[in-house]
Amino acid sequence: MNPRRSTRNIKKTRYSALNADILYHLCQMMHTEKLHGLVNLSMIDKCTRTVATPFIFDSISSYWLWGKDSESRTDFKRNVEILLKNNRIISSIRTFDLYVPSTTSIPIPSAAFILLTLPRLVKLSIRVHDQHLSQFKIKFEECSKGRRPRSPFPPSLRSLDIPNENWIFLIDSFSHLEYLVVASHPCLGYGVNRKSMASYLQKLGTLHPGLRTLHCPLSFVADNIKEIARCLPDLSEIGLRGRVSQIRYRGCQFVA
Repeated sequence: MNPRRSTRNIKKTRYSALNADILYHLCQMMHTEKLHGLVNLSMIDKCTRTVATPFIFDSISSYWLWGKDSESRTDFKRNVEILLKNNRIISSIRTFDLYVPSTTSIPIPSAAFILLTLPRLVKLSIRVHDQHLSQFKIKFEECSKGRRPRSPFPPSLRSLDIPNENWIFLIDSFSHLEYLVVASHPCLGYGVNRKSMASYLQKLGTLHPGLRTLHCPLSFVADNIKEIARCLPDLSEIGLRGRVSQIRYRGCQFVA
């Protein structure tokens, strides 16, 4: 068979004729490989942009909202306002990374707290230095007023990543927490108090007995493992500090 002749018989389809299912799988593939290419693809036409939007804005970071000057809240507020005007984007966001530059001297913009209330948020990561902790608590309390339950977080939120145990008060505001990471950003200079972290285990087990994953700064020693197992018997993965790279204990995976 002549290969040239066989290719002539292939029926060509215009891009505009592709149905939504094909566009969905195309966007899904590009989302896992290269987001920049997906953004370019979304500019082809309105139909593609509609399908690609949930993939592009599945995860956002306040890092991109600061603009060129981290000492100015004007750019941040304007960028958040633009974001909130698009309902399709707001309903697409599942992960929010609250980032405040450690070098900035200004308070956290109020607009940042609006993003904590996104309706379909599943995962929240906080990268904020302790110098902003007191101001964060005040603003967080203001956002919680008049809400039932007393929390700005949506019920869909399941995952929390915080810089150290000083931020663990946020677990009180979750209705159903499944994934918790504490002290995951040691490179930013956050302090770690292992004793105070251990004291929170009992409270964590009471508030969130369904917790499945816990990463914390406790050492990989027998006493800590026993206490964690007692307070949180349903855990399937635990990350601890220590020399052991990985070990399984009674069906639970420990990562040190």
